[in-house]
Amino acid sequence: MRWTLIFAVLIVAVFVVTLRTTADIWKATNGAGIVALIFIIGAAVRITRLFDIRWQRITAATISALLIAGLTTHWIITWRTSEWQYEQLQSIRRIVFDGTAMAMLKRPALETFREFRGGEQGRSIGGVFRQLYPPGVPFADSLIANWGSTGGPFSESVNDSSVQLTEEALSIPGFDSTFVNRDGKHGLAQISIRITREGAMYDIQN
Repeated sequence: MRWTLIFAVLIVAVFVVTLRTTADIWKATNGAGIVALIFIIGAAVRITRLFDIRWQRITAATISALLIAGLTTHWIITWRTSEWQYEQLQSIRRIVFDGTAMAMLKRPALETFREFRGGEQGRSIGGVFRQLYPPGVPFADSLIANWGSTGGPFSESVNDSSVQLTEEALSIPGFDSTFVNRDGKHGLAQISIRITREGAMYDIQN
């Protein structure tokens, strides 16, 4: 009974400490699971020693080993399946973000380029953009706006020769965890479109 209480406290302590230090639920669960596995193995050894007859000890040890192996295998499969599902979910979220961000960035890019090509000669691409989207509207200089669940900070860089619009994800990780986003965060998905006199081009920055 005493050892059961000690291991129960250890399991909870390992789970809480690991979760607080890593913020990873599976690392915390695996840490607690290892402690629990040690307890189960110790209990199986003690139970096996209760039998006096050799074949009974062998049978008890074999059954215990099979049960422990089965539990461990099931645990690992569940862990790996959960990780695979998480990766698939992240891939789907990334695909949705890429498509939505490109659609959002496409509209002002096309409107700017269409006005630049069809309007008065001698105007700069940045000047045309500012005419369509003057400061104070959703495409103002360095404005950070929340576009809802699909994206995060929207920013722009405008000069006479080019216009660059950038969309950053709120929580979707990009390809490089060390990438520095436009608002100073790290590792988030980010897409931009650059508009010049020749046309527009997307850039999946992370």
